[in-house]
Amino acid sequence: MKHVFVATLTAAFFVATSAATNPNAGLEIMTRHKLAAADAEALIAIVNCESGFRQYDQNGNLLRNQTVKDVVGIMQLHSRFHPAPEVIAAFNRRHGTTYSVGDFNIKNPEGNVDYGIILFKVQGLRPWSQCVE
Repeated sequence: MKHVFVATLTAAFFVATSAATNPNAGLEIMTRHKLAAADAEALIAIVNCESGFRQYDQNGNLLRNQTVKDVVGIMQLHSRFHPAPEVIAAFNRRHGTTYSVGDFNIKNPEGNVDYGIILFKVQGLRPWSQCVE
């Protein structure tokens, strides 16, 4: 029992230390879990291509596309256009949900992935065509 407690404390310290030094710690696991739960595993290769499962750059700033600076985060979503009300409305009609633009902050990891799933469910892989093989 004592060894289990020490191992748990060690693991918790490692995760906390990793998160403190690496703002992307745990994001790949979170992203994979959300994509699997939403039956959107097709996006795993896309996310790896687009951002390498990163929301933040090496300095802890929001990850931005090198060419188009308004394209941000794990899913590399264009912040000038997304979240788009028409995409959310289309998703709501198809799935009987009541999401709104305010439900998705694409500048945080969870909001970026959640909206990316909505976008995928409405438009498929088209928004990420440069990463589709």
